[in-house]
Amino acid sequence: MGVFKNLTLLVWCVLIQQCKEISAATWSMPVQVKGYASYLDVAPIKYDILPGTSQVTFDFLTGKSSSSCATKTMHILVQHASLPHVIQTNLTFPDNFLVEEPAFKFSVDKQQHVPVIFLWPAPGQWFVIAYTEKEDKAIKQKGLNDDINCVYYFSSSMRDELILPSIAIDYKENHEVTIGQDPTLFRFEIPTSTMSLKIQLQKCDPSPCSLTLAYLPSNQSFASMWICNGSAEDCSLEVASPGLMYVQFLQIINEAVNGSQRVTFSISTTECSNKPGGGDCLYMPQFDRIEPARPLSTVFGYVDIGEKMTTVDLHLARYIVIPFEILYPSDIGGTLGWKIEGVNFSYDRIMIVKVCGTLYHNYLPHITSDFDLCSNMSYGISQIFSRTSKDQPSLYVPYPKVGVWHVVLQGTCYNSSRLDISEVPCPENTFVTMALNIQSCWNNGCTNRGTCMSGYATSDLIFYAACRCDAGYQGYACTDDTNAQSVSVQLAAACLLTMSNLFFVPAIIIAIRRRYFVEAFVYSFNMFFSTFYHACDGSRLNRYRLCIIEYDVLQVADFFGSACSLWMTLVAMARIRSCCSYICRYKYVTPLLHVMGPFGLLVGVVYDRTSLWVIAVPIGCGLVVIVASWGHKMYKRRKLYPSWRRYVFYLLPGLVLAAVGASVFSFLETEDNYKYVHSVWHMCIALSICLFLPPRRIGD
Repeated sequence: MGVFKNLTLLVWCVLIQQCKEISAATWSMPVQVKGYASYLDVAPIKYDILPGTSQVTFDFLTGKSSSSCATKTMHILVQHASLPHVIQTNLTFPDNFLVEEPAFKFSVDKQQHVPVIFLWPAPGQWFVIAYTEKEDKAIKQKGLNDDINCVYYFSSSMRDELILPSIAIDYKENHEVTIGQDPTLFRFEIPTSTMSLKIQLQKCDPSPCSLTLAYLPSNQSFASMWICNGSAEDCSLEVASPGLMYVQFLQIINEAVNGSQRVTFSISTTECSNKPGGGDCLYMPQFDRIEPARPLSTVFGYVDIGEKMTTVDLHLARYIVIPFEILYPSDIGGTLGWKIEGVNFSYDRIMIVKVCGTLYHNYLPHITSDFDLCSNMSYGISQIFSRTSKDQPSLYVPYPKVGVWHVVLQGTCYNSSRLDISEVPCPENTFVTMALNIQSCWNNGCTNRGTCMSGYATSDLIFYAACRCDAGYQGYACTDDTNAQSVSVQLAAACLLTMSNLFFVPAIIIAIRRRYFVEAFVYSFNMFFSTFYHACDGSRLNRYRLCIIEYDVLQVADFFGSACSLWMTLVAMARIRSCCSYICRYKYVTPLLHVMGPFGLLVGVVYDRTSLWVIAVPIGCGLVVIVASWGHKMYKRRKLYPSWRRYVFYLLPGLVLAAVGASVFSFLETEDNYKYVHSVWHMCIALSICLFLPPRRIGD
C-alpha cells in the first residue's frame, strides 16, 4: 500500500476523462480596458461554475480599436468568489489587511486569443478583470488628438466540463457499493463546523483491497488520494480543514485487472462542538445580518430585542468559533472590517488577558490538543489587554470572498504580568467585545488622501467601492506613498495655478482706462473664478485645497468666463460702430454681440465644457466679425486698417503669445507638468489680451 497525497489536478482529471459533459461557450460583450489608476478603472465580469465541474476553460480575446493604436500590455486577473486584488507594490495594502493573490494572472501585449484552463475549480462565482498600465500621462485637449479615441478591449467566455454521474450519499451512514471497472463518484455535504473528515474502508470483497480513494475538493484545491493494496482496516483517507461550502466528492477506482469489488466504507467528521463544555472548541450560532439602506454597510452581530450584540464570553471554551456569511452581490464590493474593541473582566485575580483571533474563509483549522492559535495563525490579531487598555486592534479583508467565514478566538488569562508562569483558566464574565461590518473603502474613507467612490458593473449586478487617490498616493486606501508628491510640490502647484491669474490685472486696468467696461467685467469674472477653480481643483490633498462653492459650479464658471473673455476681446478688436437701420433696429451691433455670444457659449459650456468647440467656435465667429469689419473699413478708406505699427508692435506679439499659450495648453500638458504649463497658459492669454485690446474709441 502506498500513500500519495496532494497530487496535481492534472492526474486527477486524467482519471475521470471518461465521464464528463462539455458545455458550449458564450462570449461576453467586449469590455473596454483602461489604464489602471484605481479599481474604478476596471470592469469586473462574473461567471458561475456549478458543483462537480472537473474543468473550466476561460477564453480571452484582446484587441484594440485600430491597428494604428499603440501596443499596450494588458493584465488579466481571475479570482474565485471575490474581486481580484490588484497588487502594484508591497505598500498597496496596509499591514493589517488580509490579501490574497489572484488565482491566475497573465499579461498579453498584442491582439490575441488566450485560453486558460482550471482543473477542478471551486464552485460558485468567478470574477475576471483586466487593465493596462497607466503609462501615458499626457493631458489631451478633447477633439485635437485622434489617438485619444484608441480603445483597448477584451472579451471572454467560459466552457465547463461536468462530472456525470455522481451518487448522493449521507456522510453519517455506512455505505456498501460494488465498484466495477469504471470509477464510481459519490457526492456528500458536511456541516460548516467540520474541522476534518476521514474516509475509512471497512470491508473489501474479494480481499485484499485493490482500490484508489480520491477526494475533492480540499481547501488547497489539490486532489487527495490514497492507493490501497491491503486490508480494509489499513485503508483510510484523512482530510484536514476541508472546504465547507462546497459539495464534497469522493471517487473510488477499482485497480483490479479483472472483475469488480464489493466495498463497505464510512465517512466521519471531527466537528467543533456547538455546546459549552463539549471540548476545547465551541461553535457559536451564526451572526445575524443587519443591512441598512446604504449599500456596502452590512453589520454583523446577534440581534436581541432590537439591539445588536457582538460580545462573547471567553470562559465558554478555549477556542470560540463564530460563523457569518458574506453574500453576493451586497457584500463583495466593500471591505470586511473586524475589530476587537476591548476585553471586560471583573475577577480580581486576573490582571491581563491575551486574545488571539483571526478570520477563516470556507474552512476551519484542525484544532487538536496541541493546537495553539496564537502560534499557528499566519495573520490575525494578537493583543494583550489589561484593565486600562485602550487599544483596539483590527483586521481588514478587501473585497471579501462570498461564502461562510468564521471568527476564531483564543483567550488566555493571567494572574500576573509574567506570561510564562501565570496562566490560569479564564473565569466567567470575561467578555471580549468586537465590531464586524462591511464598509466602503477603508473605514468608509481613504485616509484623507483621496475620495471613496462607487463603481458599477450593471450586467452582473456588481457594486464596489474604491479610492481615487490624490497627490500621487496610490494603493487600496491611498496609503502607498511610493510616488506621492511632497508638501512643497503641492503648495507650489496651488500657488502657481492661482497666482498666475493675477496676470489678468493689467488687462482689466487697460480695459477700464480705454472705457471697455463690459470687457473689464468679463476679465474680472474670469480671473476670480479661474483662481478659485484652481484653488479647488488639482490632485492635491484636501488640506491644500480651497473650495468656496461646489467644484462643478466653479468649473462651469471658469470655462464660461474663459470663452467669454475670448469672445469679448475679438468683438472689441472688430471696432464695430453701428449698422444700418434696415439691418437691425439697434443703434449699435456691439451690445447685440455682447448678449448673443455669452448665451451661445453658456449652452456650449453646459453641454460639453471640455470640448474643443467651446474655444474654436467663439474664435472662429470672432475672426469672421473682425475680417468683415476691418475689410469694410479698408474698403471705405482705401488703406490698411489698422495701421502697420499696430500690426507689428501689438497684434503680431499678441498672436505669438496666444499661439505659445495655445500650443503648450493643447500639446505639452501632462499630469506631472500641469502646474507649470497651465500657469504659462494663464499668463500668455492674459498678456495677449493687453496687446489685442484696441485704443480708446475716438470721442469716448
